[in-house]
Amino acid sequence: MSTAPPSLAERPLWRWTVPALALCLVSLLAIAASSGLESVCPAVYPAPASCTTDARGTVALVGGVAIALLTTAVVAVAAAMGPEARVRPLRWLIGALGLVATVAAPAAVVSAGFAAGERVLLIVLCSLVCISLTLRTIRP
Repeated sequence: MSTAPPSLAERPLWRWTVPALALCLVSLLAIAASSGLESVCPAVYPAPASCTTDARGTVALVGGVAIALLTTAVVAVAAAMGPEARVRPLRWLIGALGLVATVAAPAAVVSAGFAAGERVLLIVLCSLVCISLTLRTIRP
């Protein structure tokens, strides 16, 4: 005997906000891990713009700010709207948060030349966790 799964409107508030906060934390961890990677640059003078020491900084900053803003929007919508009205906006916001969280750290890695190492594996793992959390949260 099987029962029908509860609708998304009946989902408790923490089932929306905790995954969003976890997405934020995991993605910011991945962005922080990408900041100290070595870059592989050609031995030419002058060096290309992507070989400067702060080449990853701009991409990481934009990704981090976007993740923080989307997480704030998820929490605000979850708290301000009623159970029936918040389902569609939260699914869209968490989907956008998952997309940005999945793309931000790899974009920061490749923005200044690719460097292989243990941190790259950590970043890939964090991106996979972001995909999993997003899909688990937005599907009924």
